[in-house]
Amino acid sequence: MIKAAGLKKETVCLQVMELAQAKLLSMHDIKIQFPAVSPKAKLAVVDCILMLDFEVRRENVQLMEASLVASHMRTAFSVPKDLVYRRSGYPSEPIIAEAACRQLASWTEQKPNAFLEIVNENITSGLLNYGELGELTGRALMGCLPARCTT
Repeated sequence: MIKAAGLKKETVCLQVMELAQAKLLSMHDIKIQFPAVSPKAKLAVVDCILMLDFEVRRENVQLMEASLVASHMRTAFSVPKDLVYRRSGYPSEPIIAEAACRQLASWTEQKPNAFLEIVNENITSGLLNYGELGELTGRALMGCLPARCTT
């Protein structure tokens, strides 16, 4: 696709990136102000970057995860027959990761502690698996912090 774009390569690449951001947010306006963004869209961006581990035994978490699969580019890898939980996550596509980083960088310009606010909201709400918080902290410290996500 990029090779076929020829002289319009930069424009095509920008359009693809903006489309990925819009799909990740599940909205057309990727320049939306941080306070106006839905909690699910905020979670989707951070989830894509940090590969969050959800507390799958809670019903509200299962509903949130299903919503992320339905509207925010999270991929369902498997669903057992009993439908009690699902295995899902964000694919390792570089375009999706870059879209998440660009969106987070935009929010960080608006609100410097946006990343920490999103993570804290989801830890205190019980969405994340407390047993995996050490690993989450490690992934954040090993290079997934917003400062590493540059455009």
